[in-house]
Amino acid sequence: MRRKKLKIWNSILALTMVCSIATACSSAGKTDGNGSAEGNQESHLVNGKFEPPITITTVSPVIGPQYKFMEGDSLNDNFHIRWARDTLGINIKFLWNVDGTEAYQTKQRLMLASNEQLPDVMYVHNNQINTFIESGQVMDITEAFEKYAPERLKEAFNKDPELWVRVAKDGKKYGLPVLSDTETNAVMFIRQDWLDKLGLKAPTTIDEMEQVMDAFTNKDPDGNGKKDTIGISLSGKDKLATWAATADFVFGAYNQMPELWFKAEDGTLKYGSIQPEVKTALGKLADWFQKGYLDKSLGTLDNEKAAESFIQGKSGIYVGPAYSPEWPLSDMMKDKTMAVKAYPIPKGPDGQFGSTAAEKTNHALMFRKDFKHMDAFFAYLDKTMKPYDKDSEFYYGQQEGFDYAMENGKPVYNSDKVTAGADPYALHLTAFPYKLPGTKQPYDELLAGKTPETPDEIKAASLPEVELNAFSIMYRDKGKQAMFNAFAGPATPTMSKKDELLKKMERETFLKIVYGEQSLDSFDKFATDWAKAGGDEITKEVNEWYKSTK
Repeated sequence: MRRKKLKIWNSILALTMVCSIATACSSAGKTDGNGSAEGNQESHLVNGKFEPPITITTVSPVIGPQYKFMEGDSLNDNFHIRWARDTLGINIKFLWNVDGTEAYQTKQRLMLASNEQLPDVMYVHNNQINTFIESGQVMDITEAFEKYAPERLKEAFNKDPELWVRVAKDGKKYGLPVLSDTETNAVMFIRQDWLDKLGLKAPTTIDEMEQVMDAFTNKDPDGNGKKDTIGISLSGKDKLATWAATADFVFGAYNQMPELWFKAEDGTLKYGSIQPEVKTALGKLADWFQKGYLDKSLGTLDNEKAAESFIQGKSGIYVGPAYSPEWPLSDMMKDKTMAVKAYPIPKGPDGQFGSTAAEKTNHALMFRKDFKHMDAFFAYLDKTMKPYDKDSEFYYGQQEGFDYAMENGKPVYNSDKVTAGADPYALHLTAFPYKLPGTKQPYDELLAGKTPETPDEIKAASLPEVELNAFSIMYRDKGKQAMFNAFAGPATPTMSKKDELLKKMERETFLKIVYGEQSLDSFDKFATDWAKAGGDEITKEVNEWYKSTK
């Protein structure tokens, strides 16, 4: 009886194995929608196109219910997907889509928590990069980058290896940084009519700036017979080195910046706020405050509130991003009684100048650990990466009738033939335009009289002259002026516990020094207290992170 049962069991087992083999054979070569070739052949690049076609999956952080497709198009059947399929042999498949950072990051966290298979390619915000690296579910692309990346992209990273720092760990590169070309470097905006009335030239140094601010404060530049004007609009509610109505240029003039980590001569990272150059800059600001060049309530003014004194004609100088004429100075630009002109920020006693800059990389593209077609991704990126030369099919735009129209043989971008609010890059695997750093900007040529042709040129040419000048200045000085934060990692353990308290102590001390409520020498006590209250431990942890990126 036992022998009979054993024979039956062996027969069932053999049948099961046969079925399993048959099932495996029947499914071999089929795409699972995650970077697989269609059919049972390995895909090859033939005349610039993958044969058989490859499917690459992704998700979207920017396509919501309000997104406007071209008529007849949809999320997984649109002009860009058809272009990738017909031109490159790449089928792009969106697994899901949302519109908004919070919703997007929530869905990503849920995917990680449930061990759900990730898409082949996905856009990952800076604050989640480390989480994905630690999950073990994303690919080390070091080898693939060297093997498949376009040469112009390799050149950009070879020029500045620090671009890798946010995605690097233990000698490996867990994703492709999205290179930032954000327009945040500070530009100085001045009431040109005030300068002209008082017979002054625009300042080029901190010392010259003091002379101009003194005149703006004490020589009735608005001609109303009252002493009701100040030299410069500054915000101090959150921090002095901020993004608009900023004092960061004062610190930059002494070659240091508070709240940024910098690479010291010994190769370690150090915290800018406790350096002696910051003390010197605070002394300068305190002197300006005492002389009446600054708003007496600057410590209560956020960026927008601080800008109001400039907008309302009570201040002669404002320092902020090049796009400030669009916002927050837009109302001022409409007032023909105020003449405003953009200038470079002033230099310090040693010829130094600088302002805080956005990170060199703006998030990252990360790849599923088992994704097999990095060659296809980089072939795609080579075609879609900006800037485009005149031979590119994307020179005028992504799709005629969507983001541009041709009229009388020329591209137009505000025609009724163009889809309102069209964002063609939302349909890309990169979610946003992927743009090489150092791309030549059109501002100088347009100011010199060049006729605009490309989308970027036409958009730039539509700007008011003061803003066009501001962008020209910003890009001209960007490489010399930008001061970056060398620490790009996640919050360290001690940061998570003590950073909020340390920042509060720092900002309160700096403001009290500027107000004259504490002596300048109280800076030295702050630096000592910061180190003892957790700063030394944070410095140690920051440098441990920095070593791990090598």
